[in-house]
Amino acid sequence: MNYFKIRNLLTLVVITMQFCHLDAQTLYEYSKFRFPEVKVKGLTGTAFLIGNNNSFEYDNLTSKVKQFSYNINGNYSFFENTNSKQKIDSWSLTNYFERSLSEKNLYQPHGLNQQFYIQSSKSQINRKYSHPEFERLGFRQKFTEIDHNLIVYYSKRIYEDDNFKSKTDNISAYGSLPLKMGYGRIEPMTDVFLAQFLMDDLLEAGLISEKFTEEQLFDLAQTMSRIKNVRVFDYRRANIYQLTELSRWMERNDIPQNIQSFTILNDNWTNASIFRRQNGKRISLGVEPWAEYSKINDFDSNIYYGSGIELNYYIAKPLSQNSQSDISITLSYDFQAGDLKDLARISTAYNYSYNPNSRTTYAISPKATVLLASLDDTYFSLNLPVSVSYFINYRSRISGFICVRYNYNKDNLFYRPIRLENTSYMINRYEFLGLDPFDNFNVLSGKQLQIYGNLSFNYAFF
Repeated sequence: MNYFKIRNLLTLVVITMQFCHLDAQTLYEYSKFRFPEVKVKGLTGTAFLIGNNNSFEYDNLTSKVKQFSYNINGNYSFFENTNSKQKIDSWSLTNYFERSLSEKNLYQPHGLNQQFYIQSSKSQINRKYSHPEFERLGFRQKFTEIDHNLIVYYSKRIYEDDNFKSKTDNISAYGSLPLKMGYGRIEPMTDVFLAQFLMDDLLEAGLISEKFTEEQLFDLAQTMSRIKNVRVFDYRRANIYQLTELSRWMERNDIPQNIQSFTILNDNWTNASIFRRQNGKRISLGVEPWAEYSKINDFDSNIYYGSGIELNYYIAKPLSQNSQSDISITLSYDFQAGDLKDLARISTAYNYSYNPNSRTTYAISPKATVLLASLDDTYFSLNLPVSVSYFINYRSRISGFICVRYNYNKDNLFYRPIRLENTSYMINRYEFLGLDPFDNFNVLSGKQLQIYGNLSFNYAFF
C-alpha cells in the first residue's frame, strides 16, 4: 500500500515538473514575434578640439612646444523595416588634423609634424522580400539583396627638422557591390525580453497576478520598438513621450497606475542593458565585385580589382528568456586580377550570451577563419573573446573583456580585398557589425599568440 502511494506521489511530482518545465519553455513562441514596420533617421556628430603651449626652462635653456589638434566625426543613418524590405543606410564623414611645432635649443632641433586626414564612407544593406507566405525548414520569405560599400579617404603628412623634410600624400578609394539571393529573415527581438523582465518585476511586486499572454507580451514589445524609433529631438521630451506611451499601454491592460508601477517601468526603461537578441534563419548566395585605387604622392599608384563568390548561413535563436545563440558560417572564393593570388575563405563564428537579469550580460564569441591560396599557403586565425558587464547599482557598473587570439601562416600572405560581412545589426544604434574598413590581410609567415583584455569601472556621481 505504501509502495503504491509513494509511486503515485512520485508520478504526480514528475508530471507536475514536466508541466512546469513546458510552461517555462514554451509559454512564448518567440519565433512568432514580428518587428513592427518603422522608418527612422538618425544624425549624430562628435567634435574634439585640443591645444596646448608648453614652455620649460632649465639652466638658461628654454624648450617650447606648441600643439593643436581636432577630430570631427559625423554619422547619418536610415533604417527601414516593412513586410517587404529590410534596409539600413549609413553615411559617415571623419576629419582629423594635428600639428606639433617645437623650437630649436641645445638638446633638440627645430621640428614640425603635421597630419591631415579625411574619410567619407557610405554603406547599405538592402534586402527586398517576396512571398510572405513562404516558410520552409525555418526559413521565412525569399529575398534579393543589393548592397554597396564605398570608402574614399585622403591623408597628408608633413615632417620637417633641421636636416630632413618630407611630404606624403595618400589617396585611396574602394567600392564593392554585393549581389545576393536567398531565403530567410532575421527579426530583432531585444524589446521582447525587455518586456519580459518588466513583467517579472511587476509580478514580484504583486502589481499583476499572472504572466502576460503571448499577445500582450508581443504587443508591448512592438510598442517599445515603435516609440524608440519616433524622432523627438529633445532628450527630456523623448523620455516623457516614451514613458507616457508605455504607461498608457499598462493602463489599457489593467495594470495599476501608481508610484510603484511607474518606478518599476522607469527603472526598466532607463537602466536595462540587454545584449542584442534576434531570431530567425537566413541563407544567401551571391557575388561581390570590388575595386580599389590607391596613390602615394605622384609616382606610386595602383588599381586592384576582382570579384568574390560567397555563401553565407546565419541562424539566431533565443534559447530562453535569459540566453541567446547566434551562428554564422561563410564560404567564399575571391578571384583577383594581376599578381594577387585567388583565395578561398572559410569563416565560422558563434556567439552565446546570457542575461541573468536585465542589467547583467555574459558573452563568449569564438570565431575561426581559414584562408587558402593553396594547400601550401594557408592562413588560420582563431579568436576567443569573453566579456562580462555587471550592473552593481544605479550608479555603478563593472565591465570586463578578455580575448585569446592565435594566428598561423605558413607563408607570407597578401590578401587585398576588403570583406564587409553585413550579417547583423543593432536595431537601436544602427551599427553595422563586422565592418572593418581596409582590414586587409598582410601577414608574415609564422605563429602568433595574443592575450589581451580590459577591466573598467564606471560610476556616475550625479
